[in-house]
Amino acid sequence: MLMTQRRLAQLGRRALGWRAASTHAATQRTSSYLRLVTQTAVVTAAAVSAITAAGLFTPEPSPLTTAAANGDVAEVATLLAAGVSPNATTGRGGAPLLAAVKRGSEDCVRVLLDAGADPHATHDGVSMTMLAMLLGHVPIVALLVAADPSVMTQTSRSSAANMTPFELAVHQDRPDLVSLFLGAGADANTSIRNSIPILVYAASRGVQPSVLALLIDAGANVDAVALPSGRSALYCAARNNNEALVDVLLAADATVDMCSSDGDTSLAIAAWYGHNGVVTRLIAASADVNHCCTAGISPLYDAALRRHPDVVATLLEAGADVHKCTQAGESVLSAAVTSGHAGVLALVQDALQR
Repeated sequence: MLMTQRRLAQLGRRALGWRAASTHAATQRTSSYLRLVTQTAVVTAAAVSAITAAGLFTPEPSPLTTAAANGDVAEVATLLAAGVSPNATTGRGGAPLLAAVKRGSEDCVRVLLDAGADPHATHDGVSMTMLAMLLGHVPIVALLVAADPSVMTQTSRSSAANMTPFELAVHQDRPDLVSLFLGAGADANTSIRNSIPILVYAASRGVQPSVLALLIDAGANVDAVALPSGRSALYCAARNNNEALVDVLLAADATVDMCSSDGDTSLAIAAWYGHNGVVTRLIAASADVNHCCTAGISPLYDAALRRHPDVVATLLEAGADVHKCTQAGESVLSAAVTSGHAGVLALVQDALQR
């Protein structure tokens, strides 16, 4: 009986040991499993976040964005009336206004703006106004400007040279958009990158005369200059041989003998490049044919050196001084000889013999 009791006690202790060991092992297995589950959940969440950020897995577009993308103005109005935010950006397709602009739906854009959609919203750094311009939706541009005229000066990070819509309209040579923006109060004396007056930029781009005229009529300073070059709109038009723009600027009383930073006038640069039509126009506007740059070089010297016999003839006929020398003592005759152009040399020699 005693042996039996001792045996039972031993068996009980052993059983308790087994149970404790078993419980410990089970606890370890459970802890390991929980750690694995937790780690897997973290990895999965991170993976989902990465995939979502990469645009590989994104929620479905909101009903309002879908309606705007479909141009369904009735559904857009219904959802807005139900309290849906006009600026909601969840899901694919972005904000409802973006979807409406892409669709080209004037009605949806109008309803969204009336409900408080932000006209300054951007998509990949591009403003809604800029996007509408690039897509050719001029009426939508007008709606956005009417909602808030300051969108005209909103810089788009992804646009060329970080331009504003107004600057881009000039850059694209769009008289319709330039007229729209000026009518809404755009500043005709604004400067691109704070150094190039918009009128000078327009002239250098060779825009249509109507664009230049719109800027001038809106108060653009015709004698404004770019920095640090000191070039005016007339200088740029003359340099580019754009006779039509030269005519517009002269008609607006641009200062014909204004000098650039290196002392060149519009006549000098036109003579250098051989733009005889421009030279003729500038002379008719009383340009000084004997004005010299900082190095004492005259338009006649430039024309002779650059082998432009027609310009040489025009300047001589207008009274250019054939005896004038540069600060280095070089004469017009020496320039003609250096050019190696027989026609130029003959013109200069003939003028010297008079």
